Amino acid sequence: MGDVCDTNDIERFLRSQKGQAHLEEIRKMLLGRTITDVTFSNEVHVIATTLHFDDGENFVLFQPSLEVEAIREQFEDVLEQEYYEDYPERKPEGDETMDKNYNVGVREVHVRMYSVKAPDEERAKELVRQRGVGVVDTGQEEYSHELGSDTWSVEEAKHGDKQAEHTANQET
Repeated sequence: MGDVCDTNDIERFLRSQKGQAHLEEIRKMLLGRTITDVTFSNEVHVIATTLHFDDGENFVLFQPSLEVEAIREQFEDVLEQEYYEDYPERKPEGDETMDKNYNVGVREVHVRMYSVKAPDEERAKELVRQRGVGVVDTGQEEYSHELGSDTWSVEEAKHGDKQAEHTANQET
C-alpha cells in the first residue's frame, strides 16, 4: 500500500514547478564536472556510489542494482562462497538426506501507518483509502498476526529454485 502513495507523491513532485526547479539545480550542478574518482560504501541496505569531483565536492548515488536484494538475487553464489569463508565450520559436507525442498507461503497481517490531516476519523480513513493529497506513508509497519496454517500455500521447490536451495543449505 505504501508504494502507491510513494509513486503518486513522486509523480506530483516531478510535474510541479518547484520539483522541476530542484531537479534542474541538480542537473546544472553535475553538468561539466570532471569525476576524479568513484568509491563505494556499505549503507546497510544498499551500496552507495560516491562520485568525487576535481573541485573536492562529492555526489552520492543509490542504484537499484546495488540494493541488497538485487545483489542477493544476482550474486547468490558469490555471497554463499564468501559466507563460508566467514564461517567455514558451517559449510555442509554433502547432502545426506533425501528430503525435498518446499516453499511455504505463510499468510501474515501487518498494520501500515499513514499520517493525514482531516476534520474527523472517518474523513481521515477516506483520505488514506484514496491516497489523497497530504497522505504520508510513515514507513512504519507493525506485525499484527499470522493466519492459520490452513491458509498457507505449499509447493515443492523446482530444481534451481534459489530460495529453497538457500534455506536447505542454511539448515545443514
